[in-house]
This record gives sequence, structure tokens and C-alpha cells, in this order.
Amino acid sequence: MFEHFSMTHVRSRCLRGGAAVLGAAAIGVGALAAPASAAEHDWTGVAQCESGGNWSINTGNGYYGGLQFSSPTWLGHGGGEFAPRADLANPAQQIAVAERVLLTQ
Repeated sequence: MFEHFSMTHVRSRCLRGGAAVLGAAAIGVGALAAPASAAEHDWTGVAQCESGGNWSINTGNGYYGGLQFSSPTWLGHGGGEFAPRADLANPAQQIAVAERVLLTQ
């Protein structure tokens, strides 16, 4: 895994893992459209791909929570206001930090 949470990385992992071809087409079309709003991101789907949908996962690999944040990414995007690590935050808090990460990419 990469040091920082990356939607490109997440998308490629999900696609390699067998995500629907329709999702790949939507990603391609999305590149031509205006940026998506927070409500348009399927964070539950990302969590399903990244952690089997377990928002409190901590396997000891250095990535935490449903969206598999590294500690530097979590803390660097304000996650510390919710919890010291992503696995200790609730899904809504993890999603809030994920949206912040997207704004910086």
C-alpha cells in the first residue's frame, strides 16, 4: 500500500478486485464532468473494497479504519480532531477526513 490514502490507488485496487465495469466507465466519464460532490462518493463501497467494510479494522499493517488511512494522512488531514487513528473514529468521521484528502489531490 502507499504511504498516503489515494483515490487513484483505491480505484485501481477495487477494479483489480472485480468492481463492476460500470464503475470503471463512471470513473472515466467523471474525468470529463464537473467534480463530484461529497454525496456522490461511494465511501461504503470503498470501505468494502479496502477493509471488507470493517470501519474499525486495525490489522497491524500501518493502515487503519474502513478506508485504510495511514497515520500521517489521517493526522495531516485533521483526523486527530476525531480520534488518534482512523480505526477509532466512526464512519462519518472517516468519511469527513476522506473528503478532505480528496480536496488536496
